Amino acid sequence: MLGRWRERWPDLWANAWMTLGTLGAAVVIVSLLGGPAPADPAARQAAPAEEAVIVLGPGRLALRPDTPLAARLTVAPAAVEEVSRPRLTVTGTVLARVYAGDGDAAERWAFSSPDLADAYTDWVQAQVDVEFADEQLARVRRLTEVQVTRSAELKRRLRQLVEAGSEAAMELISAEADLLQAELQAQRDQFEAENALKVARRARAAAERRLRLGGLEPLALREAADGTVVLAANVPEAHVPDVHAGQACVARVYGLPGASFEGVVESLGAALTTERMLRALLRVDDPGERLRPGMFAEVGLGTEPRPVVTVPAAALLRVGDADCVLVRDGDALRVADVVPGRRLGDLVEVLAGLTGGEPVVARDAILLKPFVAEARAR
Repeated sequence: MLGRWRERWPDLWANAWMTLGTLGAAVVIVSLLGGPAPADPAARQAAPAEEAVIVLGPGRLALRPDTPLAARLTVAPAAVEEVSRPRLTVTGTVLARVYAGDGDAAERWAFSSPDLADAYTDWVQAQVDVEFADEQLARVRRLTEVQVTRSAELKRRLRQLVEAGSEAAMELISAEADLLQAELQAQRDQFEAENALKVARRARAAAERRLRLGGLEPLALREAADGTVVLAANVPEAHVPDVHAGQACVARVYGLPGASFEGVVESLGAALTTERMLRALLRVDDPGERLRPGMFAEVGLGTEPRPVVTVPAAALLRVGDADCVLVRDGDALRVADVVPGRRLGDLVEVLAGLTGGEPVVARDAILLKPFVAEARAR
């Protein structure tokens, strides 16, 4: 008997496993067909939000006030404050400065490189040459005019005497030759004087180009007062529209921690550098003579006090290729497209789209992003 059970044991074991498998499959089928599927926790959390938000139309949403989502959202007014933070911060270099002292200012300029110093020296000399050549040309023109007028007058008188018979015709011929000689010499002298002026002006223009290539504006050097420092700030091409002449600025030099120097944008370069930068020349006051040519600086551009609209960073939504915030409009929420500026800690500067005071969703606005995208698409 025991031997027969031993022979049938593998078949019994296989039958048992088949029975258990059949029962398991039956349980699964019953659960799928007859019983509810286990709820997904994420679905349970999303369901109230979907029920709580209604897309009213293009750019407008509504929240049911008796939902947990409505309780989570916080509304705060867009703030307006006067700030003097730089609109743009770039790097720069101290190119030159004029030290206080007696004598000609041209002798008290210091530069960050020998090339700039040589270009400035050549420019100063060219200025002197241009002034001298211009004065010489004026004198030559006056002198030749007098000489030609005198020869012409002598010829006129001799003609009268010859016609009256009191002077020989040979004298008149000699006077005519003298007049032609005077006119020819006048042309030659004026040409040489004009050419000398052109050469001097070309030399001055070449020196000015060298100064500008080095980052200096000759006019700014000429009119600078004692204690004036010239900095060159490198403005990236994308931020060129943010900079203009007359803009207030502040410079902080790495070699002088804690010190700041206020100034103004003197001029902008005529062309971009090979690094796709526009060079802005800044005039900074340094009566204490602490700045030295060659120092590196961090330059803040656009430091004039100005009103700024700010919203919490959590209020800003990026939907597609646009930035927007949600503004409470009665019982609804209006999608307002904005142009964000700099990040100011937990706040974001709004350059356009808000005027200040609008009630915006300041916290958990990200929960409404799918509905904002749908509202903007309508």
